[in-house]
Amino acid sequence: MNIDIEAVKKRIDIINFKQVELLKIALTHPSYVYEITELTRQQQEEQERDYRRLAHLGDAIINAIVTDYLLKYRSDLNKDHLTKLKQKLVNRKQLAEFAQELNLRQICLLGGSEKGKEQDEYKDHFGEMFEALLGAIYLEFERNFSNTGSWLIEHFIKEAVDDLFDNESKDDFDENVEELDWRSAIDDDLLIWYYEYADNSD
Repeated sequence: MNIDIEAVKKRIDIINFKQVELLKIALTHPSYVYEITELTRQQQEEQERDYRRLAHLGDAIINAIVTDYLLKYRSDLNKDHLTKLKQKLVNRKQLAEFAQELNLRQICLLGGSEKGKEQDEYKDHFGEMFEALLGAIYLEFERNFSNTGSWLIEHFIKEAVDDLFDNESKDDFDENVEELDWRSAIDDDLLIWYYEYADNSD
């Protein structure tokens, strides 16, 4: 079974996506890889490693893009509000909803052992797959943070932020604000600085 790359390009609205191997990696879940008997164990582990690395990259980029967007366009919010709003936008449940908007379930390769999992675990898989996809897009854009951010914001983040504010009043963010992870906040700030510097250094 193969991934329909042309269908993927249309779903993500990047018709001229050239590094198609990245898309194959991002949309092939490790559970499927381990069901391919033609692969050696080492090959299976290498493919899983590539998938996890893309997801890890995508996770970092998503966090930085969302932080940057909120700081730029929601200047009325304090840091506690920004932190809670960011957590709502980058958690696996929300990312799984983004994946659903792209119908990733219909175009990805998922192992049979995963198809009967509980809904929460299922959402975690697709949230991670969306991270891997974003990692692939970032690499396709030659590590250009601005272009990747524009794609993510245009297709998902702007609408998601607007929906959150439509459904919750600003006062709601004052309630049960989770303890800030200052190390994470610092990492995000450094990551934003790095990518802004990288984009402007050429």
